[in-house]
Amino acid sequence: MPNRLNLKQAGATAVIGLTALQGVDDALPAKRGEHVIVHGASGGVGTCAMQFAKLRRARVLGTEPATTARRRACVASVTWARAGAGAFSPGGLRAGSHFGV
Repeated sequence: MPNRLNLKQAGATAVIGLTALQGVDDALPAKRGEHVIVHGASGGVGTCAMQFAKLRRARVLGTEPATTARRRACVASVTWARAGAGAFSPGGLRAGSHFGV
């Protein structure tokens, strides 16, 4: 545990990671080559969900406010100011499984 975190903060960090992991592995489950959209990708759970989905070799699209755009784990990023889904899936998107937090 990093020295700058107290026990309460460290515990909350684990909950964020476990919530994202349950969504990516249990609720979806994300697989190699599948398209995964993470709404709220700039938050704690969304950031972790993007990274877990990428580890499973899924193509990740994250939605986030333009002021907090994080493109590290996404193949494309859709901000609230513009749409970029064509770069993510040129053939279009189809509805599938989802989970809500």
